[in-house]
Amino acid sequence: MHKTLGTMIEEVIKYGSDMTSIVAQYQIFSVSGAGYYWPKAQRQRGMYFQGVHFQSIKDMFEEFDERTAKGEVFII
Repeated sequence: MHKTLGTMIEEVIKYGSDMTSIVAQYQIFSVSGAGYYWPKAQRQRGMYFQGVHFQSIKDMFEEFDERTAKGEVFII
C-alpha cells in the first residue's frame, strides 16, 4: 500500500506510542534514506520534522518486546 510522507507523519502524530506510530516512524526512516545519509537526515529532521520524536530501530524493537511480553498482539 502506498502512503504519502504526509500520511506517515500524520500517523506518527495521531497514534503516539501505538504500534501504528512505530511502523510509520520506520517507514519514514526507510523512505527518507536516513539510515544511509545521517548528516543529511539530521539537517532534514530540523527542517521538516521539528517537534517530532523519532525512535531508533533499537527503541522500536525494545518497545515491541515489552508490549508483546504484556500480551499485546500486533499485525503489520
